[in-house]
Amino acid sequence: MTKLFFEMNAYDINTRITDESRLPLIPRVHVNELTQGGLVMQDKNVKVTAALVHHPPVVPAFGYRCDTADRSIVISGDTTPSDNLIQLAQGADPA
Repeated sequence: MTKLFFEMNAYDINTRITDESRLPLIPRVHVNELTQGGLVMQDKNVKVTAALVHHPPVVPAFGYRCDTADRSIVISGDTTPSDNLIQLAQGADPA
């Protein structure tokens, strides 16, 4: 999917590299395919956690929680009721 994204956007990406002196994008993208929920990444600023959600026909589908020192947010696409998503959102900041 990532390869196709870059092919689809090649004109725009290359124009920005040439005209705006942007760094090439492809070497900066590192794809990690998720197959289950859990810790996605963590550094000194943010922790990102994923949870499997029910979003047929898309399998797997994920919701994400981003925790920082001062805020926690949960992001998920449309989904049917999901205990995993409810658990992921526990204690997150209200919208």
